[in-house]
Amino acid sequence: MLVCVHGLSRQGRDFDTLSAALRGHYRVVCPDVVGPRQSDWLADPMGYAIPAYVAGHGHLLARLDADVVDWVGTSMGGLIGLGVSALPKSPVRRLVLNDVGPVISRRR
Repeated sequence: MLVCVHGLSRQGRDFDTLSAALRGHYRVVCPDVVGPRQSDWLADPMGYAIPAYVAGHGHLLARLDADVVDWVGTSMGGLIGLGVSALPKSPVRRLVLNDVGPVISRRR
């Protein structure tokens, strides 16, 4: 299974071309992270944080019955992948990080 997770202001459709190219080799899953995209909004705004996203994606992988997962994460999706790969008994075998930085600056 290949899981592709987008960045902060993006969506799962960002991976359409990649998933089309790899669907012969993988079951490809490209979820929308909850928030201002194609998903619903959370009732509790404290849920918009990397630890909550990691927990949610851990539950997603469990629901998908994923024994082994390769992960492609862009920006925030990479940070989520780092967190999921650090979970006990994580199914993440390979982790591809694209454009991942350690912090998001508040200054403009």
